[in-house]
Amino acid sequence: MTNTNEKVRALFLTALMVFSVVGGTVAFAGGAAAAANNASISNSQPVQPSDNTDVQYDANANVDYTVGIDADNNGTIEADEVLDTTTQTAGTVTVTVTPDTADGIDASTNGTFDVAIIEESDSDETTDAAPYDVSAAGATTTLQVDGVAPTISNVTLGNSSGNLALSFNSSEQLSSATVDVSSPNSGSAWQSYGVNDFTETVTDGTYTYELSVSQAYNDGEGPYTATVSSAVDEAGNDAGASTLNDTYVYSPLDTVLIDGEISDKSLRAIAESENVSVTIVANQADLASPITVVDSVPVKKFNDPAWVANNPYVESARFINNGEDQIDSYVIELDNFGDNTEYTINADLDGFNAFDGTVTLSAGGTTTQHLRLTRIVDADELTVTEPDDGTSVGLQDTIDSTVLVETEDTSENGLGTLAPLEGEEVTTSVVSTTNPNAAGVTVDVNPAPNTTVGDGTTQFDISLSLGQSIENYDEDITTQIKFQATTSSESDTLNVTFNAKPPSGNGEIIGDISKGDEASLVDGVNVHAVTLNRLQENQDTLQVEQDDTDYVRVGMDTDGDDAAEEWLDVQTEYLVTSSEASVTQNLSISGSGFSVAETKDDANADFSISVLEAGDYVVHVSDDGDFSSLEHNVTFTAANNLTYEATTDRYDGVAADHTAVSDDDGRFGLHDLYTDGEAGLEYVVMAGDGNGGLSLVDDQVTVKQPADSTDEQSDVGLNVQEVEITADSVNVTNLGTVPSADDADANYTAVLDLPEEDNSDSVRQEIPRDNSTVDVIDLRTFLSEGDITEGANVTVSYTVTDGSFDGEFLDTVVGGDVISTSDGQIQIDTSAETDGMADGEAVLFLQTDKDGFGSDANVTIDVTMNNAAGADSTDKEFVGVLDQAYQSGSITGVVSDDDDNPVDAEIYVSEMVDPQNSIEITFTPDDVDDLNNFTATVYDTTTDPNTPIEQVNLTAEEMRNFEFQGFSSDLSLAAGEESYTLLADRQADRTTLSPVPALEADTISERVRFALTGVSETGATGTSVSTGVQVNRTSTASIVIAGAEQPFFQVSDLSPMNVTVTQGDEIDVSANITNVGDLTGTQTVEFRVAGQTLASEVSLSGGETTTVEFTNISTSSLDAGNYTHGVYTADGDQTGTLTIESNSSGDVGYDDVMDIIQQFNNGNASYEDVMDAIAQFNSAN
Repeated sequence: MTNTNEKVRALFLTALMVFSVVGGTVAFAGGAAAAANNASISNSQPVQPSDNTDVQYDANANVDYTVGIDADNNGTIEADEVLDTTTQTAGTVTVTVTPDTADGIDASTNGTFDVAIIEESDSDETTDAAPYDVSAAGATTTLQVDGVAPTISNVTLGNSSGNLALSFNSSEQLSSATVDVSSPNSGSAWQSYGVNDFTETVTDGTYTYELSVSQAYNDGEGPYTATVSSAVDEAGNDAGASTLNDTYVYSPLDTVLIDGEISDKSLRAIAESENVSVTIVANQADLASPITVVDSVPVKKFNDPAWVANNPYVESARFINNGEDQIDSYVIELDNFGDNTEYTINADLDGFNAFDGTVTLSAGGTTTQHLRLTRIVDADELTVTEPDDGTSVGLQDTIDSTVLVETEDTSENGLGTLAPLEGEEVTTSVVSTTNPNAAGVTVDVNPAPNTTVGDGTTQFDISLSLGQSIENYDEDITTQIKFQATTSSESDTLNVTFNAKPPSGNGEIIGDISKGDEASLVDGVNVHAVTLNRLQENQDTLQVEQDDTDYVRVGMDTDGDDAAEEWLDVQTEYLVTSSEASVTQNLSISGSGFSVAETKDDANADFSISVLEAGDYVVHVSDDGDFSSLEHNVTFTAANNLTYEATTDRYDGVAADHTAVSDDDGRFGLHDLYTDGEAGLEYVVMAGDGNGGLSLVDDQVTVKQPADSTDEQSDVGLNVQEVEITADSVNVTNLGTVPSADDADANYTAVLDLPEEDNSDSVRQEIPRDNSTVDVIDLRTFLSEGDITEGANVTVSYTVTDGSFDGEFLDTVVGGDVISTSDGQIQIDTSAETDGMADGEAVLFLQTDKDGFGSDANVTIDVTMNNAAGADSTDKEFVGVLDQAYQSGSITGVVSDDDDNPVDAEIYVSEMVDPQNSIEITFTPDDVDDLNNFTATVYDTTTDPNTPIEQVNLTAEEMRNFEFQGFSSDLSLAAGEESYTLLADRQADRTTLSPVPALEADTISERVRFALTGVSETGATGTSVSTGVQVNRTSTASIVIAGAEQPFFQVSDLSPMNVTVTQGDEIDVSANITNVGDLTGTQTVEFRVAGQTLASEVSLSGGETTTVEFTNISTSSLDAGNYTHGVYTADGDQTGTLTIESNSSGDVGYDDVMDIIQQFNNGNASYEDVMDAIAQFNSAN
């Protein structure tokens, strides 16, 4: 009788006919099991053909089963492959299988076959007749059949330290074996071994068996033979008595046996011990000469039977590899050559020192000789450590460098791992040295070589030996040192820089400076000291003949042609010294030179010329002072910069004070000067260099290291003379502009308009050509030495380099006096100190001309000094302007698509054409999808094609409030007009741009015209035809955007997305609806859940977004479960999961289960929901 639960379950099964789950299995508690798939072979070992084995499986009740074996492995049980048929009531079925010839199994078969259990009720088997499909069987298992006997090979019998060394190979794993060994005394019955007496290993399918028991050769001298008499595999196949055997002839009286370990001297394993090369030499008193019985053979050869057989002195040998990190060993049986035969064994391997050992043996003797090789410990890595304070030091300092040497050949950190190497000798060499100085150096590395200590390090000191006084080294010196390990090629380098920083000491020079014949003390005079040897490197010495007077001038050769381009002033630019001749300055000589006379009447006299700047120089010597014919034309090169300024720079950051300025009392002091120790150092003290208007004077003094503070310091008195100053340089600077000539006076700064860029000569200043603006130009004349402002007469003119220009210099200047003016030129004396300007300073004014928009001229302002001593220039661009003030008009129109549907778009002016002024302005957005930045370009329309005149960048805000800002013309609004609107926000109906620029026009063709561009929400564009605008009137211009997109309502921001409520609760749902199209549209927006629908109608223009809300949605009609809910438009949707929980705690009933199955079939519940409901129902019922 069927109970209630069974009926319900039957109904569930009926309902589930529509419940489809790919790969899933549905089972109700208490239901009948499907056919068991648990068949197994009772014996898991392979069987021979014709052997019986059992197949066991759990059976269903009252079903006929057929058992078959797929002998041909084609996936089908044929009639001749059926093994058994049975009818089973219940429980475990055991079928005996015999895979013999009758079942399609050959006697020599070796393979794996499917055994299948087939029910009459199996879905693929409609009858109980063969063939049957294996894949559709109720249960399957596999049967291994092995009808092939194993193959035995490589039977080997040898000697291992007097014991049997026996092994053989098999093609299969053996379950049993018998190996018999015959002996000279006992014959074939001496020893017999089974498979358990052997160690089994397998390599690439071949099984190797090695005898693991120890058995000595103790049954007589002579042949011993090993034979494999039986070898049975796991299926029971026996290889039978093998004809393979091996014989070893044991002769204890004629051989000796040597064995031992192979390791390093510290008893550590050698990684490549199998490659240790062994040489054994035998020597005996009766031998005519020693015999090499083993000649340089790697010990791995000991395991090569062919090598043993071919060596007449070796009876047996073996190398034993004991595994990774273990010490390996060897054994060798050698012929004996009589009593007390000496065997000398040599072992060698790369990375080790050779081992030599000698043993003495007589026939039958055995001994142990370990091969202990000494590792060669060498350097595997050498590293130079850079000092903590760097590798840059002073010229007289020392670098301390540390070298670390490491090896992988010690066990401190494990072999193969770097560890400090003690006792390694490190050598050094100087790879390179760069010394730009004339004075030489030697690089010293001490001590060299040096040896590492316990931590693997050694120390070196690196320093310089200077060939001259340190004062002679102005340039840094670099060197590279190489450090080399002795035991290997490992090396490293260190780069060192010796900084040529001038030295200091404790020497001093003090003194006073006086001026003029009255020798009055004077302040503010530059004083500096240089070493005599540095001055001598800037010196040339000549001779004046006995009783003769010569005239000399000195010039600078700036282009290397051995001719003077500039003659120097003897008063301020070079020194002349002589202890043998009379030297007199002669200012009549060009550039000012000197005369020199020999006055002692006894010999020629030397005199020296010393210059202060590095470079090439020319010296002319004549006897008449006009240098028309020269006695001497000499050239020389000066190496050093010895001016006051250069000396200040050289000793910047050094304790020594080589420069000073005389104080109010005319005193000066130079302190902490280098003295080269007690020997002292000669200095030349100079005054007046860099002081415009003062002569250059010098004195020579030796500065020594003071013994104590009471020692007198070197006291020097220098007398300078006043020198007439003549300006030799001029500078012209752009100051800016003033609005008109009325502003060109001493008060010009009140209205000065500074340049937009900086006012340096590298930037071309732009000035409008409006016939009003005045360019303001600053002039300064000065003496370059000391930068002393000094008045001079200058001529200022302009040159037009591009275009045409007709401006004029005004005859008004600020500071200085106007000497004369003419077309494009003015002469000024800058020495007049007027209008608060200093001597040498003046401001002049250049009135611009008038020219139209696009007519630009590049002009160079040139200033030359009337004494030809100096010149300067600056560049300007005089820019044509459009003097136009615009009034206002308006443009209105609609934006639509091809079908006259309104399009929501932003509008901007893309083109403005002004025919009255022959200009066109285009406005181009940088990004059409983001109208935030525009480029405005002005064109001249009188050319073909139109010529670009000017370009300005505008923001969106500047487009909405346009005032022609940024243009270098006078384009502007008319008085009283508001700013113009060239960009309008997005609108779906008529759009108006107001105001826009307009001009009064007599004809339509003279009106200002505009083209408008519209940009839709999706970035589609359209442009209107060009439309003329009248002042104070509204014109019409419509835009068609052919690519405008249709309305498209997109859903986003569904809230709530996923929510759980109790059955009967109310919920509120909202979502954002956006029209991402260009056209205005209306759609019905729906909320949907479980077949229920709520609707709302929404109208949106292009790009517009609104929020739609559905409130007080009841869930009382929804059963417990998961539902898909969401907001839908015609174009899209957004959905989430609504979970309804039961409002009661009762058990899951039949209706609940059927409901969830229905929800699944409708797509509103998941597979897991169905399984969960069924599990709850089964639990409750």
